[in-house]
Amino acid sequence: MYRTDSPKSLDLLNKSGCVGDMMWRPLGRDGPLEVKTEIRTMTLMELSDLPAFIKRGGRVLLLLGPCGSCSGPKTDVLRAILHSKHKLITHLVADSRSAKGVC
Repeated sequence: MYRTDSPKSLDLLNKSGCVGDMMWRPLGRDGPLEVKTEIRTMTLMELSDLPAFIKRGGRVLLLLGPCGSCSGPKTDVLRAILHSKHKLITHLVADSRSAKGVC
């Protein structure tokens, strides 16, 4: 989306250390990134709200598959989510190549 609709935003995300996204919100190696970009997706909740949601008993299922553009694994995204200082998910379904890259 950023590549075609806002190259300036993509450049800003790359410079901020973005490795991918969760719910279309940017992730860095240590978890969610708060980066002001030209365009922004609407989500039901912010990534920063997930830890409190989980503490209240909410469940967050992450379905992670290969990249839609290149079919490569999303190991960096999975690693960022699993190693985030705050718990972002409660359940995980991931493709085997992405999962193997984290081990």
